Amino acid sequence: MPISGLVITLSDTPKLAEPAMAMLRRDPRIELGERRGPCQPAVIETDDTQEDCRLWEQLHEQEGIVKVDLVFVHFEEPSHLRADSPGPTIAMQFSEPEYANPPQGNTMEL
Repeated sequence: MPISGLVITLSDTPKLAEPAMAMLRRDPRIELGERRGPCQPAVIETDDTQEDCRLWEQLHEQEGIVKVDLVFVHFEEPSHLRADSPGPTIAMQFSEPEYANPPQGNTMEL
C-alpha cells in the first residue's frame, strides 16, 4: 500500500486552481493539509503501485496543477510478506563482501 506525502503547486489563476482543488477534495485517496498560497500539502494512499501510478498521472494531467513534488513515500509490505504474519515469507541471505575481512599480514606503505 503506497503512501506518499506531496506538495501540489496550483496555478496562480483562481479560474484554474479552483477546479483542481475540487478534484483533490473529492478523491477519497487524497488527504489535504493546510494550503499556503499556491502550495497544497497532501497525503495520498492507494491500494497498490498500479493505482498509485494512475493517480500520479491524473494529478499531472489535471488542469490547474502546475507541479507535484514528492516529499515522502512509503510502500507498506503486504501482510503475507511480513515476518510476523502466518503466511509465507521471503528469506534472503547476504554474504559479506570480500573486502570486509582482508587477509591478515598484508599491509601497504604509502
